[in-house]
This record gives sequence, structure tokens and C-alpha cells, in this order.
Amino acid sequence: MKFSPGGGKSSATAAAIGLVFLAGCTSQPQVVRSSTIAASSSTATGAAAPTGSVGAVATGAGPSGSVTSGLTTGSVSSDIPTSDSVSAASATSEAVRTTPVAPPGGTGDISATVHSGIPTTAATRPLTGTAKVGSITTSIVKIVTVNVTASGPGETSGPGVTITLRVTNSGPRAASLTNVGVEVTGKSGVPGVQVAQADVVPFVGTVAPGKTAEGSYLFRLDSAEQKPLTIAVNSFASSPTVIFVGEPS
Repeated sequence: MKFSPGGGKSSATAAAIGLVFLAGCTSQPQVVRSSTIAASSSTATGAAAPTGSVGAVATGAGPSGSVTSGLTTGSVSSDIPTSDSVSAASATSEAVRTTPVAPPGGTGDISATVHSGIPTTAATRPLTGTAKVGSITTSIVKIVTVNVTASGPGETSGPGVTITLRVTNSGPRAASLTNVGVEVTGKSGVPGVQVAQADVVPFVGTVAPGKTAEGSYLFRLDSAEQKPLTIAVNSFASSPTVIFVGEPS
């Protein structure tokens, strides 16, 4: 076989062109893939994520089945206080804690005598006696055995006693009778249950200087408990309680 010089040059030229063509065919997809990845990454990283959230991962299919991916770079917010805010809060707390406070008013001192709030009791008196506390003198007018008829919630019917008291005011001013309290205790220490009835009127209003006032109180108490009786009368919140003890006649 013979080769023509001109023909050899043509074959070499054709072969070179073919190689260039093949190289271009094989390298071009790589360039496309690179640009695709770059564009995808640029798009993903360029998108701003919402404040306080972490960016989402974006995926997509590239040429020749390749997969491109990118992670957004959104910022994450925080409520953790800064060192400046902590220092300011500490300074405010320190100022409040060290602010001078005025001492309490009043003329008392550590050696002053403070009276007890516990009610005191005056000397015990017989049922026929009298007891004076301040300007108020208390006495028992009468004690009557009765049969109680229940008329309200918690009340029971049965034996009882009605006690009528008298107070005399020897002071220069009127004395209130609104807070007068009366209690009755039976023989074995059983307390009488006070019962309200229309014909039994307790102390009300005031007693004027030099005047007297009467009030009645009804108690449910079994007959076996009525002798002896202990009757406690507290004329005023700050006054000692007056005690009468004895057997009704």
C-alpha cells in the first residue's frame, strides 16, 4: 500500500480535529456541571434566611443525574442578655439595696412595756354579786329556766335558761354596748348554745353617764348542766371579762 504525501497531511488534520471535537464533547458537561453547582450554591447562600431561624437545605438535580446542594446561612437570634444589660441590672439592684430607709416613727423604745392582746379576767363573783370594770358595773338581774323552741339553722329544742343583765355607767361619757359578749357554761363544762328569739333583746346602743341598761340572752342548755352555771360577760373589747358563778335559785 502507498501513501500520498498530500493524503497523509489530510488524515493527520482530520484526526486532530476529531480529537479536539471529542475533547470538547467530554469537557463541556463538566463545565456545565461546575457552573450549575456554582449557581445553585450561589442562589442558596445568597438567599437570606428569616431572622431567628436556621437556613434550610436546598437540593436539586444537576446534569447527568448529579445532585447539587447548598445550605443557607441565615442568622439565629438569642434572648440571652448581654454583659452590658447584666451590669445595668446589677447596678440597679445594688442601688435599691443600699438606699437608706427611714426608721419607724413613734416614741416607744426597747424598754417600753407592751400590753398583751389576750383578754384578762376579773375576779369571780357570785350570781348575786356585782363586778365593776372601769366605769361600768355589771350585775345579774335574773336567771329563768325555760323551754327553748328551735327557730333557726343549727338550733335545737329543749331546756334552757334566759339571763338578764344590767350595766350601770358611772363615767363622764356614754359607753357603747354593741360589743358586749355573754357566754354560759354548764356544770361539766358544756357550753350553752345561744338562741335568738324575738322576745329576748340583748344590749344595744349606748348607756349614758349615770344611767343603766338591761339586756337578755337565751341559751339552750340541758337541765342537768344548769347547776352550777358559769356566766362570762365581756363589756368591752379592751376590758377584763367578768365571771359570775353559782346555782340559780
